[in-house]
Amino acid sequence: MLKTKSTSTTPTIYFKNASLQLLDKAFGLQRADSVAVLEQWLESSQTQTITQRELIILEELRRLLDRRVDAWNEYELSMHFIGPLFNLIDFDSPNFNLYAGRGLKCVLNGIKMSGIPDGILAAGYDEPIQPYFCFQEYKRQTAPDSDPAGQLMAAMLTAQSLNENKKQPIYGCYMIGRLLVFMALDDKKYARSSGHLTTRTEDLQSVFKIFRQLKKIINQSFE
Repeated sequence: MLKTKSTSTTPTIYFKNASLQLLDKAFGLQRADSVAVLEQWLESSQTQTITQRELIILEELRRLLDRRVDAWNEYELSMHFIGPLFNLIDFDSPNFNLYAGRGLKCVLNGIKMSGIPDGILAAGYDEPIQPYFCFQEYKRQTAPDSDPAGQLMAAMLTAQSLNENKKQPIYGCYMIGRLLVFMALDDKKYARSSGHLTTRTEDLQSVFKIFRQLKKIINQSFE
């Protein structure tokens, strides 16, 4: 059950306590097996290519993850695997940038939403202004009762509220140890992908292409 805290007048949902079940109920979300924006994102990523240099680096990251993931905590997973993977894609852009540990908050349907996603892609050079993508990572061994999809969705809902274009889809993903899952929120409808096992070569290459396609999708929104 999602825990909320409230002031004298306004209840607050903190990302770290969120679950999909309560968010569905609180905000009238529609959970689906698929949504068009998610399918288009995943399918269009297959046109992306990977250079020989990138293949070598991805294989080094995969082997490191395979050896060490069970021993790493969340910070080590981020430092040794997620950060280098994102750096290889290079999200530094005149239009948007990758931010980590930046708080998001809004008031949605009379409920305060507040939290700190592990990462966001957002317009803005020094400070995030308009978010497009949220990322959350977990080690299930250290947080067995958490709902990573719920925490991610709380961040995505907040990002949607902060976005100037409310019709702009919000993208996201969460990672639990080796497993990475993509999500997309289009208006009130959302879906998530099947999991990608990032210690498997083919899956990690697919993940890389999906992130690279995300960079293209966000850049296109500025055209």
